[in-house]
Amino acid sequence: MSVRVCQEEIRRIFELHDSVEYGETLHQSACHFLALGWDIVALSAGGDLYAEIDFHGPERIWSRQLVDWALEGKEINLGVRTGKGSRLLVMELPTQEGVFLSYLSGGGSSTCVAETGLGRRLYFYSITDDWQPPASFLVLSFQLMVYGEGGLVLLPPSPDPDTQVSLRWLSPPWETPPCRLSEEMKQYLSLIACGTKITGHPAGPDITPWRTVYPFVASSPEILAALYTPSESEQAYYQNLLKTALAVGRQDPQVLLSLMWYAPLGNARDHPQGRQFLTELVSSMVQPAVPNGDQKVVKTLKRDRHFGQGATACAP
Repeated sequence: MSVRVCQEEIRRIFELHDSVEYGETLHQSACHFLALGWDIVALSAGGDLYAEIDFHGPERIWSRQLVDWALEGKEINLGVRTGKGSRLLVMELPTQEGVFLSYLSGGGSSTCVAETGLGRRLYFYSITDDWQPPASFLVLSFQLMVYGEGGLVLLPPSPDPDTQVSLRWLSPPWETPPCRLSEEMKQYLSLIACGTKITGHPAGPDITPWRTVYPFVASSPEILAALYTPSESEQAYYQNLLKTALAVGRQDPQVLLSLMWYAPLGNARDHPQGRQFLTELVSSMVQPAVPNGDQKVVKTLKRDRHFGQGATACAP
């Protein structure tokens, strides 16, 4: 007597197999994350917390829950709480904008990277106990999301909620642990943590990395104050910052241009012609004036009138 298995039963068998396999993958991944000291949580497809699954409890309990719930058809994702609890800070950027991190760190970037299903990457950094990370914030103009204190980041192999494509490690943390967040990166995050805009346009080879500009800023309280002093217009903001730098003896046009580029209350970076505008401004104030040189800068500002609309107050 032959036994016939209908297509529906075959489909269900494969689904159960996939569920068990996914549950075991979650268990294995969770063990890796816990060994790194990460504060991980279980999340639903909608991002709600599954408080019943406690990764701080006995492994035999939560591992069984992962498999049982997967067999019941519940979608379970893994997330990590960023900040001091996990000693972790994560930056999310479009794949093509990862060069931004190289500009800040002088050519280096995170050694631990995950890829989402939306053409974006997650860059993981370790932080020390003596540094207080900023709260999570978004920089719209650079499409940069920083997961700091109180943040929650979805982890592979969880599926992206928008595309259902599973996140994947390009370099998993148990093989390549997150590198230490540099002092230059910490200082720059402190500058932009208030939510001011950072450019979406590549900086270009004529912009000095932040690690070189930072000592220039940190050694001068006057420059630091000027960075956070809003003005009635974008032109006035940049001119005041440049005059302050010149007044304390800073004369290098290259570093001055880069200082203008990274200035947190400026938005010249948000315009394709912004670098040209900043270059002309620095040239007009550092070098001897050329005939009609100031007029050329003014014409640039008039043509891009919106430059003057973006400066807002930001507490240091």
